[in-house]
Amino acid sequence: MALTVRERKIMILAISSVVFLVLYQYVFTPILVKRTEARQTRQQLEAEVEQSLMILERKKLQQQRWAQMQDNGLDTDIQKAEAMVYRYIEDSSGRSGLELGSIQPDRLSGDGNLGEIEFVLSGTGSMASVTRFLWEMETAQIPLKIKSYQLGSKNEKADTMTVQIELSTVYTQKQPEAKKGS
Repeated sequence: MALTVRERKIMILAISSVVFLVLYQYVFTPILVKRTEARQTRQQLEAEVEQSLMILERKKLQQQRWAQMQDNGLDTDIQKAEAMVYRYIEDSSGRSGLELGSIQPDRLSGDGNLGEIEFVLSGTGSMASVTRFLWEMETAQIPLKIKSYQLGSKNEKADTMTVQIELSTVYTQKQPEAKKGS
């Protein structure tokens, strides 16, 4: 059967179209899918690496801060730790203009190497003095943590604020020496 030139061109075009569709379906599409998956995996892994690097950087900063806190006042003596926090609270309230009403310490039982002392304090002052005081407590160079606070207003103008803050500090507990066997 002899094909004309036109029929041969149509047949070559049809066969090449079928070959192209088969190649596209079974070769190119899987390659494109794998490439997309690889790109997504790469982006996910890059994000994880970036997050891990940020964690390592934060660890370095926190280690420096912890060393500074230990140098500035992490003590084994409970009374010294308590006195240090009292002094810091009083100095900070004076600098910020917050008038302290009361400071009540509460020694909590500690687990492991660290013990905890909680302080509940109340004070009055302007909104600016309260925020300065809270900022000083938050950025303290001694081991001090704001656990909670309540803010209220004495009048409708809110020119005088009352604040009740629960702070805590830690101290290193002395480990009991192991008894020597007899």
